[in-house]
Amino acid sequence: MPRKKGKQVIKLEKELKELLKDGNWEPSQPLPVTRELADKYGVSNVTVHRVLRRFNSDGLVWRSDSGRYYLPSGRELAERPKPVFCLVRELTARVVSYRLMLQGFSRECAEARRNLLFPSDVSLVTLTDPEEPPLFQNSSEQLKSFRQVLRTNPQSQHGFLLDHLWHEDVLEHCADDLRNAVILWRSTKVEGISSVSLDYEAAGRQAINHLLQQGYERIIIAIPFKGDAAIDQMAEAAEKAVRELSQFNPDDLCMATNNRERQQLVEHIRNAPERIGIFCLEDSVCKLLLDTIRLAGIRCPEKVGLLSGMGTEIAHWSGMSSIEIPFIEMGTAAAKLIAERMKKDEVLTTRVIRNLTT
Repeated sequence: MPRKKGKQVIKLEKELKELLKDGNWEPSQPLPVTRELADKYGVSNVTVHRVLRRFNSDGLVWRSDSGRYYLPSGRELAERPKPVFCLVRELTARVVSYRLMLQGFSRECAEARRNLLFPSDVSLVTLTDPEEPPLFQNSSEQLKSFRQVLRTNPQSQHGFLLDHLWHEDVLEHCADDLRNAVILWRSTKVEGISSVSLDYEAAGRQAINHLLQQGYERIIIAIPFKGDAAIDQMAEAAEKAVRELSQFNPDDLCMATNNRERQQLVEHIRNAPERIGIFCLEDSVCKLLLDTIRLAGIRCPEKVGLLSGMGTEIAHWSGMSSIEIPFIEMGTAAAKLIAERMKKDEVLTTRVIRNLTT
């Protein structure tokens, strides 16, 4: 003969059903723990377990692998593929490299049926005028952006793809939230974050070697702007290569951000007796520099030769020689790294991209 239910058990069942039926519970929120329900209704833990198991059998709730109970619709949310948060700059005409990296990243994620989320709260760099350097967010602005991303996108993530412009101190501060994160273009010392980086020393040496082999006797490094970690590392690598392979003059490390600086560079080389090879580290600035040199009546490539440091379609359309960086491969490597980290639950070493061509 079935045991007669007590008043408290009946009250527990009734109020739980009303709560679930009225939609007062979020699908992503678990029901109160057993002890909390037992204390509230004056019944034992065993009784609460029995009621919840019966509700689960009747389809009124869903029991997750963790043992917590949710609304039935919570199962769909839990089993839905979690998105990868792409915390990268807004894609404009001057960041072809990131569009290419994201092409490789998106393709790999699509094959793995991983969704991508591009939070609108991230604005790491602002390009106000082609003649002026980019405006980069400082650490406090970046930290504010990251916190806003988490507030407006509270769902769990499969991982994070990070722009190389994120400052080290910000990554360190947010490391606990950046689970399964990979940063592009550069390495990082922040524990728990992997990276897909370029072999900058190989790229710098290859660029300088190319210019020297073309018969240019003096090498100038044209820096498009400062404050960008990838540009800074490439400039350091190129300077090191010049010191090792040729003769380095500090005056031959020149800024080329705006028209005034490019005109100064032209005056710097106009009456030089040697053939001059210029390694410019960014394609769009290299094209502007090429136009400035030609307008000054200096013959290219007879007197001055330019080599661009990125190899995007801007260089190809302009007919410039360039270092070919495999951006799509970098994006693909980042997606694979996130997938491997998710499976192994460990931080993998930095992936260094080395197959560069000129």
